[in-house]
Formats: sequence, structure tokens, C-alpha cells
Amino acid sequence: MLKDQTTNTALPWPLKLARMAGALLLLVGIAGLLWALLEFWLLYLNPERILPLTRAIDSVGALDAALMGAGAGAARPMPVANFLAWALAIVLLAMLGRVAYWAIRAGASLLAIPLPPSPALPTAPAADEADYGLPRDYQPSHRAPRGDVPSIRAPSRGGNRRA
Repeated sequence: MLKDQTTNTALPWPLKLARMAGALLLLVGIAGLLWALLEFWLLYLNPERILPLTRAIDSVGALDAALMGAGAGAARPMPVANFLAWALAIVLLAMLGRVAYWAIRAGASLLAIPLPPSPALPTAPAADEADYGLPRDYQPSHRAPRGDVPSIRAPSRGGNRRA
């Protein structure tokens, strides 16, 4: 039986249902993400797995025949259909990964268990109370002493000299 960890009482049935749905969403999301990663890896190891999708795109659209001419026959390469098949596979697997991420995130938020309130943390002193290591009677001087600061005037390049 699901119990609330803060009060050790049984949870109401809508909360139990939400948490079970969250667990299911989390598992489905993890499985979808793992499947997308596995499919990416298998396509990397065995690029010939893309050929059925390439043939389907070529048979439906006949892009290569339209772009390259119809004189090559059945043994011709399918560069345009192959490029489109790879692009489509990457986009579809990326979309599957994104949907799996959303499922994982939603499942985790449904499974979230409210934590007991944390003890109050010490706060930093206000800006007027902070001493920053300076003595209490320190009054900043807004003018620098004249004799201690070297001149930062740039040397003249001879443009406006008086003779």
C-alpha cells in the first residue's frame, strides 16, 4: 500500500492513480529513449539498415529517376533517396528521443514525493549591516590624493604643439 512518507498515512486513490501513471510514463519514456539510442547505434554500425527506407522513398517519389534520368536501370545508386532516408531517420529518432524525454519528465513530476519542510537556513546580513572586513568607523573618501596617483593622461603625439 502506498503511504505518505511525511505523515505515514495511506494516500487517497487519485494520488495513487497519479503516481502509478507517473511510474508507467517514466518506464515508457526510459524504454523509448533507450530504443532510440539503440537504433542510432545500430544504424551507425550497420548503415545497410537504411536501405528499406531508401527503397520506399525512391519507389514513392522516384526522385532519382526524375533528377538523374531514367537510363540507368535497376542497379543504379540512389543518392537523393539515400540522403532523404538518412535525414528522415535522424529527424524521426530525434523526435522519438524528445517525446521520451517529455514522458520521463512528466512521469518524474507525477512521482514527486513532497519533502518535509527543511529547517531555516541562516541568511546573509543586509548590505548596510555587512562590514566586509572594514572597521566600523571607516568613511570612504571619494577623492584620491593628488600626489599618490600617477597621471594617466596619454602622451601627446605632436599635433597641437606651440612653438
